[in-house]
Amino acid sequence: MMKRVLFNNIQYKIGDDFFIMNLYSFRRHRLSEVESNLLQLIDNKIEQEITLNYEEQLLLKDLENKKQILDQKTISNFDLLVNSSIKVNDQMNINNITINITYECNYNCVYCYQKKYENRKDTLSISDINNIYTLLDTHFSKYNLDFKLDHITISGGEPLLKNQIKILNHILEKFKNTTNNFSLFTNGVNIIKYRKDIDFSKFSEFQISIDGYNNIISTINNNNTSPFDSIIKGIDYINQWTPEIRIITMMSNETIESFDYLLEKLNIFSLFDHDNITFKLSTIINTTSDKSIDHDFYDYREYLALREKIKPTLKGTKYQFDSIYDLSSLSFKILRKVNDRSVNKTSKCNTAEVIPLLFGANGKIYWCTCNDLSNGIIGEFRKNITLNYLEINKYLKRNVFSIDECKKCDFKYVCSSGCPISIINSKGNVLVPNCGVFKEKFVMDNIERFIF
Repeated sequence: MMKRVLFNNIQYKIGDDFFIMNLYSFRRHRLSEVESNLLQLIDNKIEQEITLNYEEQLLLKDLENKKQILDQKTISNFDLLVNSSIKVNDQMNINNITINITYECNYNCVYCYQKKYENRKDTLSISDINNIYTLLDTHFSKYNLDFKLDHITISGGEPLLKNQIKILNHILEKFKNTTNNFSLFTNGVNIIKYRKDIDFSKFSEFQISIDGYNNIISTINNNNTSPFDSIIKGIDYINQWTPEIRIITMMSNETIESFDYLLEKLNIFSLFDHDNITFKLSTIINTTSDKSIDHDFYDYREYLALREKIKPTLKGTKYQFDSIYDLSSLSFKILRKVNDRSVNKTSKCNTAEVIPLLFGANGKIYWCTCNDLSNGIIGEFRKNITLNYLEINKYLKRNVFSIDECKKCDFKYVCSSGCPISIINSKGNVLVPNCGVFKEKFVMDNIERFIF
């Protein structure tokens, strides 16, 4: 198996073509097969302190002249430049929030990433929503910022339950002057049921789960219902306003086995004919683990086997693979269009620009959705209305230069030190690296199979 990182470049293959991409500048370069093998040999020789022959010296010099390979002084200067450009979010800017209005759900999906809420009956009240508004209004005033948000996501649990309709409508009314973009994350079963109670035209985006036809959904969600037609009718109803609609299908043994039948049913309803509807096969994740995927359902080998099993079926459809979270940044940089620039991310959460906020149905404020209810808490809004700015600062100051192991890592600008919450969940410390797949030999040895 070829070595993946050579001279601060990651080596990969697309079809019959060989490439390297510098992990600092993200410059890409095509190699011949001979050059690719020769570069491996050069690296081995240098490690063993063996003198390079003329052909090897020539290739190395050519790549250095093209700035595909950077010398250590250039890399050090590069790091200094990136480090000096890091901006601390002194204004504590917030532009996106998520509100989990309930932990209850009419489903009980075995692989739901929200399974940490199982059996919890917490739900928000009108006064809770008012408190959230007051907290944000106070925060923006404190930092002399306009109270404007790019996005508000309403999620759960399942937000479209009878007891939540009043709360959902209150959010839409209360925050109508703060944003033009409301998103709703739902299983879609009750859209038609509540179409007269909720003005769905106020939402610019929907995320709807469809994991299969009736028998598959009933098996997966332990609900013994047949909701497929209800979901499709709901999608057809909201589509009259042409919002962005994201159909998510979780990738599991059950969904893959019946995927052909799901495609057949979706085609009958012409869902693939709409440009505003996208389709993704998503990985089962565990936000309380540093492994990125949920090993209760598959390890990396099993996940890859499922992925490769379904690849032929996806050809000619609008379905796309949703990258493993840890690999998403590297995938983007490798697959980006020619001349598209790619930034050197130093923090997974873009903390120089925004603070991500999740308002939980239990009255706690979390850094983001990657929490296990006990970790990642940065405030509360029920008994007390407060943000813990000292706790927030821990996350704002976390970047690849605040963690010694990250400073020396070739992947620091694509890994960006990893998810801080999942590492707190698993290790209890925000200032340790969360390497995820970048320390998984099987993944790195088979990187093309995970990305392409």
